[in-house]
Amino acid sequence: MKKVWIGALLAVLVIALSLAAFADAGPEITHQPSNIEAAVGETGAATVVAESSGELQYQWYYRSANGSAWQASGMSGAQTDTIRVPVLERRFGQQYKCVLTDEQGISVETDIIEVVNAERSSITISEQPGDIVARLGGYGTAAVTAEADTGAELRYKWYYKAVNSESWKASGFAGSDTPAITVQVTTARLGQQYKCVITTADGGRAETVPVQVVKAEPAGITIISEPTDITAGIGSEGTATVVAESAAPLSYKWYFKGVNKTSWQASGFAGCDTPTITVPVTTSRLGQQYKCVITTDEGVRVESRVVTVSEPDPCVITIEKQPGDIVAAIGKKGSATVTASSDLALSYKWYYKSVNSSSWQASGFAGCATDTITVPVTAARIGQQYKCVITAANGASKETDIITVREAAALSVEITRNPCSFVTLSGQPIQLDAAAKASAADGSEGQYEICYQWYRNDVAVEGATDSTLMILSLTQEDAGSYYCVASVNGVTATSKTGTVEVLELSELLDLGEPEEPQEPNELREPELTAQSLIDLPEETDRAEEALGTEEPDVLE
Repeated sequence: MKKVWIGALLAVLVIALSLAAFADAGPEITHQPSNIEAAVGETGAATVVAESSGELQYQWYYRSANGSAWQASGMSGAQTDTIRVPVLERRFGQQYKCVLTDEQGISVETDIIEVVNAERSSITISEQPGDIVARLGGYGTAAVTAEADTGAELRYKWYYKAVNSESWKASGFAGSDTPAITVQVTTARLGQQYKCVITTADGGRAETVPVQVVKAEPAGITIISEPTDITAGIGSEGTATVVAESAAPLSYKWYFKGVNKTSWQASGFAGCDTPTITVPVTTSRLGQQYKCVITTDEGVRVESRVVTVSEPDPCVITIEKQPGDIVAAIGKKGSATVTASSDLALSYKWYYKSVNSSSWQASGFAGCATDTITVPVTAARIGQQYKCVITAANGASKETDIITVREAAALSVEITRNPCSFVTLSGQPIQLDAAAKASAADGSEGQYEICYQWYRNDVAVEGATDSTLMILSLTQEDAGSYYCVASVNGVTATSKTGTVEVLELSELLDLGEPEEPQEPNELREPELTAQSLIDLPEETDRAEEALGTEEPDVLE
């Protein structure tokens, strides 16, 4: 009997709970409210329609655009099914929702709606942003392209949402209030979402699709230029260079392998952790192999081609003229020049050795990497020695004789021949001559190498470095004042100036108005003109016929 009563009690309890569950189903929203839309200064409304077994209570809530906290509204109808909101510019984007509660205390919420301007601009997004992609530590961007149908100015604001978060927050990254935002990609930001809200002053509003922060695939490495064999003469240094590029930072490490060896070892030579390694070439290193391993900070790795240490092919470097001693007065500059030739391109490097020193050092004076070096002569440098190492493009090299810095005896330079002046026709040749001699302070003359430089109108004539200046065919551009500067070890002398006047043939043939007729047998002394000189033979013949005179012995 006791069991029967317990069973009946359980049945009644189940029925009661079922009826309670059915009775407490809560309100059912049959029509969601629409956005509160009206022109600025007018009132917009939103209405919710719901069903319930009993009387319903309504409460409308609002929050500012992109805000997070909801507050009870005090607008007209805020506690009814229809709320009325005056539309103002500052309320554009403001959000509303309604909470409906039945007699049992069960509540439901409507969808969220916004306050919008009925006359707002329409914003069209013509290009949505793409994902923000970059390698870890790098920077990626997302950009949007949009326009308003009214031409209104667009305002941009980027928002982000963390992984597993539901709330959007305003971003503060570079460009967060522009069409393009820049975000540094870190492990913590992978999967983070970004969107851009675009608005106008009249309430126009549009949002982009959300994009994600994505780690880029590891950057590859491209070898643009492979290294070539390390070629140099025994005792010299050879180099090998690799050129590579990547979006990621690159690191370099050179390895070597001995002749008949199978294992590679890290090199310790100069530049072994740079794109260019420098290897001292010795007999024992001939045939040794080198390669460069290039890596990124993300672990991507490539290897260069294997290069070999070798001697250059035989190359003949001919020194046609050895340099002479560097001779100049104290405080002046002296120079030395080497003349060399080869089938290959040549490079030059001058070295010096101080007095009582045994080691050669690379010079840094003007021209130290050319065929001519210029050295300021000081008392401390007297006796210093110089030599030039000439190297062909294949690494072969040759050294000049060793020369010495010497103090020049006090000299004077005297011009012994000055250039003449000329008045001549265009197209004719002329030759300007100058000469000079150098003497020691005691008046004795010696053999000195005198250098010449011609000037025209105070401007050096290019290539005119001989005592004679020859112009084969004169033009009007050659007219002017010419002089020559002679120099010996920095001591100079300047010649007098010779002028060159260039005439055109048409100027000579222009004789002016014809002369008045002469009386018969009237004799006048002929006027000597350029034309009369040209016609001299013919005029002489006519004079002989008229006067019976003899041919003059000399006509100056």
